[in-house]
Amino acid sequence: MQRWDDRTARAPSTPLPNLPPRSASLTPCGPPPPPCTKGQRKQWRSLVVKHMIASIDEFAGLITSPTKEGGQALLERLATFFASRPNDLPPPVPSPDSVSWALSIVSDPNQWPTDVTLPELLIRAAAIHQRGIQNYRTGGRLLIASVLLFKDPVRMDAFTRTVATIWVFALPDGKEYPPKGHWIAEAVEEFTIWDRYFENEDRPDQREKRKPVHLVDPARLQLVIPAEVTCFLRDRETGEFVFANKRTLCSNPAVLEWGASCVAEAVGTRRNIRLADTGSVVQVGFSAGSRSVPSFGFVRNLLSKDTSADAANREFSALLTFFWLCAMGVFPQEIIDDFKNFYGEFDIPRLNPDWPHSNEVQGTLSLPPQCSSYTFRDIELAPGCAVMVQRYARAVHREIQGHDWALNWTILREGTNIKGGNFYLCKYGVVMMQSANCAFAWKPSQFHSTSLASFDPTFDDATLDSPEYNQQGVAFVTSLRIRGVYTEWKDKQELAGKERVDGAIADLACPPDGHDDNLYD
Repeated sequence: MQRWDDRTARAPSTPLPNLPPRSASLTPCGPPPPPCTKGQRKQWRSLVVKHMIASIDEFAGLITSPTKEGGQALLERLATFFASRPNDLPPPVPSPDSVSWALSIVSDPNQWPTDVTLPELLIRAAAIHQRGIQNYRTGGRLLIASVLLFKDPVRMDAFTRTVATIWVFALPDGKEYPPKGHWIAEAVEEFTIWDRYFENEDRPDQREKRKPVHLVDPARLQLVIPAEVTCFLRDRETGEFVFANKRTLCSNPAVLEWGASCVAEAVGTRRNIRLADTGSVVQVGFSAGSRSVPSFGFVRNLLSKDTSADAANREFSALLTFFWLCAMGVFPQEIIDDFKNFYGEFDIPRLNPDWPHSNEVQGTLSLPPQCSSYTFRDIELAPGCAVMVQRYARAVHREIQGHDWALNWTILREGTNIKGGNFYLCKYGVVMMQSANCAFAWKPSQFHSTSLASFDPTFDDATLDSPEYNQQGVAFVTSLRIRGVYTEWKDKQELAGKERVDGAIADLACPPDGHDDNLYD
């Protein structure tokens, strides 16, 4: 198990706000300049302050600029000035340190030159610059602490000791509640709206019978998990884990905003794989292909050729790997090991956007600019199969997947009338009240469902946001067929060197079939 510290997180291009990479050097080729003496640096303090005062508006703008371009321009201005060698003075510091040295003079009254008065505008600009650096570093430490909690066994043990374990009885087969094959409504208003909608809707598959809507009787539920409670559930007779959840999985608002934008992009640009259900659920990551044309590879379900599959795969891979890192820190080990054992035993690829050129369990997680562009290296990549959902609900059902457990992260839950969309573990008569930024794990082979929500579906577009009610999330679920299809694919690729990669790329270039892999067999 790896250990982590602040050095684990590095920005790929911009070490600190406003500052260019330290490798950027503006000194010409040739021998280094002679060292600068203490007396010469004292002269430089006066010269550089006067130089900035002469163009104070421009320098104030560059110093407070949050962009990489602003930082590069500031470095060039100061490094060029130092290289001009006024009074034949050697540069006070190497070029990459020009900005930090100049601003240290402005920020420290003990270093102010005696022959010039510093304007308040310049002092405030330097203070703003320093706060930006401190906020960046603090954000990095907080992100590491929240995301990489699982790397510290002591903290992990302390966390699990604070989580309540609740023992529940399994309901007899055929006595699940709410009953199997029913949509779930939690209020008379939702029952009326949805019952009328299902009665009049054009079903995508006319061979499927209309499923009835069931109005929940709270008295028949064994347990209601409130929206603020984190807990583990165990079967009272077998002692087995049957459910686990964690509220406030991620404490970084920028990451949550980014996650919601990823889900919105996915449902807006990819085919819905469950047209008979409400809302939208789209597959991301690897697919076993359609039943008529089995084929392993990144799912090919884009609605338009104008959408970049590679860019989307990279962004989705980053979000899901972030989720996986968080999940490893808070869920019981047997749940995490279930995924690891399945993917490890059958050598199924993790969610690496560079596959098939790279097929490693470990990789790099690079967060986007809105999350400060942090990079985590040598971390465990996410499981390779997942879905993204928006306002999704399905009648009580169960499905058999490649592994026993599924993991879900409800990233967003908002609107003017937020009701419904709660998760039901029908085998145990349990409902978990949903909340934004909540992750939970369950066994898909046991009857479960998501309740119908408080919006009128008549004119709802599942690919768009809804001001009335919106709920978005991601989940690790895997088709039962993925193991066999991947084994066949790998057997075909048992070639050496370039032939193996070329064969894999040729497989990826195959045109998509009319129907994607059904995760809910």
